[in-house]
Amino acid sequence: MAQRPPLTFENFNSRRHVLEKLFDGSVTPAVAAEQLANATVADRESLDEGLEITWACVLVAARENPEMQEKLVELLQAIVTLPAPEGEKGGVWQEMPGLGMEFNHEWNALELAPDGKERQDGIDAFVHVNQFAAKLFEVDSRHFDYSMFALWTMRDALERTVSQRNQDTEPLDAFLPAAAAWIHLAGKSLKQCEDDFPPDRGAQPGKGGPLWEGKHGFCPERWRLWQKRFDELAADAQLEQSLREAARRAGEQMRKLA
Repeated sequence: MAQRPPLTFENFNSRRHVLEKLFDGSVTPAVAAEQLANATVADRESLDEGLEITWACVLVAARENPEMQEKLVELLQAIVTLPAPEGEKGGVWQEMPGLGMEFNHEWNALELAPDGKERQDGIDAFVHVNQFAAKLFEVDSRHFDYSMFALWTMRDALERTVSQRNQDTEPLDAFLPAAAAWIHLAGKSLKQCEDDFPPDRGAQPGKGGPLWEGKHGFCPERWRLWQKRFDELAADAQLEQSLREAARRAGEQMRKLA
């Protein structure tokens, strides 16, 4: 599954112009929300298609411009308050249909180069997407309930040892800083979270990694395992110093939330 194209992609033009004005301060998040909603409705063959392009554009913007994520959070918070487009049933903007699927697409699009700047760029993009999801979840978990992405990230970062890890599909140098970002940006909400993701028609979205056989969701025992694993990774001399430091800081943050 490939990442969505860059923000310069032609299909993003009408939305990109709105975001550029938001970023340079020409418009407020509330005004940008109305303009983005209008672009979504006007530039489409169906509302679903318009929404898909809009959400993809917003996530690509967050991926490429992490320093602007707070403005994008405010933008989405403003969109939630808008009335439904003319001719559509109420709840379109409140329910944010398709936004979660765009996060899912970006989360599953992780594919890293073997080494060098290209690999680091891929890691940064993955971390930025997780940072954005964490910020949204922290400010409004009702409209932006992305705890499942947090659970998947923590699982792939912390619930397996090095020998149990497939470094191609679960690269620690991407998942560990992404997991740490969730702790720093949404740790308080995650610690209190009780979301459960039981098996459903063969799928097991909340299932743990090899080191966790308990609840398919959030619970105090799983939280304690994650803290223990951050501490173990921080002490692992085989890891790069930057990863050890990220693990150390995340473990410390979890202790502050105790």
